[in-house]
Formats: sequence, C-alpha cells, structure tokens
Amino acid sequence: MPPKSYTHFISIPLKDPVIKANVQNLYNDIKNYSSSSILKDKNACVSPNTLHLTLAMLTLKSKNQIQAAVSLLQSLLPEINILIKSNHSNKPSIKLQKLSVMGRPGTTLGSVLYSNVIDSSNLLPTLENNSNNQSVRSHAPLPPDTVNNNNNNNLILHKICNLIITKFKAAGFVPDSVRPLLMHMTLINLRYAAAANNSSYVKKIDFTPIISQFGQFSSGSCRIDSIEIAKRFYFNHDGSYFSEGSINL
Repeated sequence: MPPKSYTHFISIPLKDPVIKANVQNLYNDIKNYSSSSILKDKNACVSPNTLHLTLAMLTLKSKNQIQAAVSLLQSLLPEINILIKSNHSNKPSIKLQKLSVMGRPGTTLGSVLYSNVIDSSNLLPTLENNSNNQSVRSHAPLPPDTVNNNNNNNLILHKICNLIITKFKAAGFVPDSVRPLLMHMTLINLRYAAAANNSSYVKKIDFTPIISQFGQFSSGSCRIDSIEIAKRFYFNHDGSYFSEGSINL
C-alpha cells in the first residue's frame, strides 16, 4: 500500500526526557560534523518529541474504523497483562543503541538512519528509566550486549508486538503481506526533507562517514509504558503525535 494512503499507525511512544536530549545532542553533532547540506536540514531529523517505535501502519478512513481499531487495541490489554505477569510483572524494557541505515543488512546507502532497538525485558537486573541519569554525548564503542537483536522472539516486548500485529491482521487492519517487524527508532528520514521542500524526489546518500563517527551511539534505555493508535501528520501542543486511543502497560 502506498505510504500516502496510510492515515494512522500503531505506535510505542518514547517520551523519556534523557533519550530525547541525547537524540537532540546527536543531531547537533551530526550537523557540526557533516558537510552534507541535507543532513544539516532540520526537516530531515525526526523531532525528539515524536520519537516512537512503529508496530504497523493503518488506513482508517472513517470514525467507525478508528473506533474499531482503538477498541481492538484496548481489548488486548488482558492478554498483554498475562504476558507481563509471565515476565515477573516487569514491564517491557528496551535499549536504544547503534545506528543503521534502512535497507539490506550492513548497507550505508539509503534515506533512513535509525537506532537499533534491543528488547532488554528479560535482562536482570531490570533496567530502570533514564530519569536519574545524565544526558550522554559519548559515541565510544559499547560493551558487547548479551541480547541478540535478531533472536528476540522469546522476549516480552516482541511477544506483545507479535500479539498485537497478529490480532490486527486477523481483523483486516494489517495486510498479511506486511513485512516482518523490524524494531527500530527512526532518527533521520530524507523523505521529510524532500516533502518540506515540495519535492517528490527522495535522495539517497552514503551514510558511511556518519556510521564511522557515530555508529556506536546510544540514546539510553527505558521502560515501555503505553501503546497507542497515532494519527499521521497530527500533533499535540507539545509536538507529540495525536493519539486516537491507547493502553497503559
């Protein structure tokens, strides 16, 4: 389905203040480091106030469809709570670390730069939110992680995401042909810069210098507190996406 036909998406909003501050610091560092004019364009960067994980894109063209999607999401909360209880009642947690370019594994040519998301829900001790931590500007290599990002099917967040996607597919909101979920947090999307300049041409660039300099960047860790049906291109007064309805974990 063409991107323009989507009206909403199932979203995990990321509102942790330290993560937002670290992402803004990264943007500033990239602009100061890069000679690329498009990477200096603020429109290419995802606003820290709209950082999120996308579970699935939706096309909801009527109030009835919107309400049905919200009702379906809210109806899944008991099953989600059972999954959380199976994880010693620990809420899902994630780490946001290392940068990649959307496309084939290892590619550096593309139009989307994102942060990898590691489901750390089953790591002990349980990760705390960043609220007591300081903003981190370091891009030094991180220690090896104990979680394989390509083998997270048994971790609680992936179980929750798979449950939601399966139910939305069964209800006809998500096509069966949708690509497998790639858990990621988009940071730079050159499509946004093109749209802001009234252009339909989305340029691909070589992100090799950015990956070499900032590839080990970590914006922090946080717990997942809510999942929502967000409306594309509509925003709250604080710049976050407008939510049609949500569940709190």
